[in-house]
Amino acid sequence: MKRIGASLTAILLALTLTACDDTDSSTTQSAEVIQSEPQASDQVGQLLTIAEANLELEGYEVETVTDSGKSIFKKGNWTVIEQKQNDNQVLLTVTKNEDKEEGTETPAAPTEQAPTPEPAVDEERSAALTQATKDAFGGQEFTEILVSDPTLWAGYINGIRVEGDLAYYTLQISADDLDREEFGQQAARALSTLLPASAVEGIDWIIVEDGAGTVIAQEQPNPIM
Repeated sequence: MKRIGASLTAILLALTLTACDDTDSSTTQSAEVIQSEPQASDQVGQLLTIAEANLELEGYEVETVTDSGKSIFKKGNWTVIEQKQNDNQVLLTVTKNEDKEEGTETPAAPTEQAPTPEPAVDEERSAALTQATKDAFGGQEFTEILVSDPTLWAGYINGIRVEGDLAYYTLQISADDLDREEFGQQAARALSTLLPASAVEGIDWIIVEDGAGTVIAQEQPNPIM
């Protein structure tokens, strides 16, 4: 009788231990599914029915659904792709994007470079060049030249300005003037050699334009004195 009683006691003890093991296993599996702060990396390869609830707890949101049926979730630097394998099985693929260093922010996209402003008119050099041009015609005003010889281009000068290394001569002629091209070319060629070297120092181009500001001709300075 003692031997039978001992055997029954051993069997009951084994059954009790087995039941405890099953209970612990069930409790552990359940805890993995409903944990309050799961890590995305723990969801790799899990069935959607298990992992999707965890993603919701983590705050993942669907970013897009592709034509092939993939759903892409994103949160922070984690990306989760939901891929259907068959009617009963949907797996998740989880990838972690490049970690950002703590305390750093993503640099802002570079802004478009602002256009370089046009060189301002150099009033002092403009006045000096205007005087040098008048001196080349005996000190006459341009209106006086026009009265004395209406066929000479110099009489039509209506403005001289220097901007950076460019010298602009504006002739008071319109775009449809028959003499526009001829006057412009004559003026550019003459001014390139007529002006003294001191007057065109630092000037790379002499540009002749009509009354509307349209360039007619241009020449590089080639002073002969």
